[in-house]
Amino acid sequence: MVTYFRYSKPKYSGGTRLVGAAVLQLLGTGLLASIFCLLDTFTMKPTITLGQFLPCLVGSVTGFHFVAFGRLATDRQLYLVAASLLAFGTFYWLVSYSLPDLLLARLISGFGLGVVVARTFRHRFLENPVVPRIR
Repeated sequence: MVTYFRYSKPKYSGGTRLVGAAVLQLLGTGLLASIFCLLDTFTMKPTITLGQFLPCLVGSVTGFHFVAFGRLATDRQLYLVAASLLAFGTFYWLVSYSLPDLLLARLISGFGLGVVVARTFRHRFLENPVVPRIR
């Protein structure tokens, strides 16, 4: 079995962590989708209400699991990856007008948001990781 967030001990029970992860995912995804809805109204781009939320949610969950299953990364590395993905997704969204490209841009931005959510989850619900040293 693959463990989430290697080398980190939980602060709370499994149910509390599960609810916390779900709430963080939905809040972050809802915020990103509402930002894209607001930007769509200003720029007159084609929009679908469920099409706003679904790619952001899929990207966010994928980004969360990328951090959770991956090797331990520092906060600076995670923020660099997240900022790069959010910036690229937003730029790609700004320059594209076809619906598949807009959905892909939301997916990329959602992935960056998932990295931020995973870092926040690790900070709030888990102890600081202790990496074993090999001598």
